Amino acid sequence: MLYVIHPQGKPAQAYSAEDLARNAQEQRSAGYMPRYRQIINAERREYSRPGYLVYSTYQDGAAVVVLDAAGNAAQIMTGPQGDFTFTV
Repeated sequence: MLYVIHPQGKPAQAYSAEDLARNAQEQRSAGYMPRYRQIINAERREYSRPGYLVYSTYQDGAAVVVLDAAGNAAQIMTGPQGDFTFTV
């Protein structure tokens, strides 16, 4: 699957699922903790496992990648920014 992202002031760019997973793996290697969760229901009481924010644009929304213990992409979640929350 390809993810087309429109950075502000730049031409559209296409990224593969592997590109997004690599970005999350780089964040993990740099010592960042997975802090972003997708809100599952309207009552805002259920959340996905924490993941790494790999892109966020006004036009395209956001994507969060959840890595498994081996560092592979277990899940790629996309949606508007309001579908995600930062957790401590």
